[in-house]
Amino acid sequence: MNHRVRQLAAFAAVATIGIAAACGDDDEPTGPNVTRTTFTAQLNGANERPDPVTTTGTGTATLVKFNNDSITFTIQVASIDSVILSHIHAGDAETAGPILFAFPETNPPTSFTTLATLHTGTITPTSTFSGSFTWDSLLTRLSAGTAYVNVHTRMNTGGEIRAQLVQQP
Repeated sequence: MNHRVRQLAAFAAVATIGIAAACGDDDEPTGPNVTRTTFTAQLNGANERPDPVTTTGTGTATLVKFNNDSITFTIQVASIDSVILSHIHAGDAETAGPILFAFPETNPPTSFTTLATLHTGTITPTSTFSGSFTWDSLLTRLSAGTAYVNVHTRMNTGGEIRAQLVQQP
């Protein structure tokens, strides 16, 4: 009987480790053949175009591309009132460009006092892109440095904080 209890305990321990590994906090691809490319942005009102915005709002955006198969994203914001929309736009640092990819609408509008996650998720080749943009458009613009994240609020519907997505070394 003691032997059977030890077997069950060992099985439970192995199963628990397997479940913990499978339920990690991310679904990012792993393995020796997976290449990761990280893009980041430090969002603020001074980066808004055509006119900078005076705001206490700030934020960060992190996109991680895995091979050319998927991109995970995390958008965090702080000290910003009544966020309504956020997007990845096509354009350089001086351009107010068209929407390339829309994050889910923030409904109802939400305010953030401390740094908190606004959006997190995954973009894939089958995701819905805006207008004539595609997965390939996103990859090309990220590589060229001509994509930016913009967070829109009720007070600044054209955008309150933004920044270019910059590839990290």
